[in-house]
Amino acid sequence: GAQGQVYMTIHPGQTGQVQVEFQSALRTCSAVLEDDSATLETGKFVEVVRTIGETLIVRELSLKEIASE
Repeated sequence: GAQGQVYMTIHPGQTGQVQVEFQSALRTCSAVLEDDSATLETGKFVEVVRTIGETLIVRELSLKEIASE
């Protein structure tokens, strides 16, 4: 459920990077999109859905979800 931003664009079926805060530190981690047919550009907001090893599975957050935080 951690939230963050795309640091390096995530292309369909490929790994990109996101920055998320957990354990009181901002970390840059490898990530793939839950929807493996989408592209997510640098700067977009994401939420971590789950992890596989060291790779985060993320989904894009909508503006409504960000505003309600």
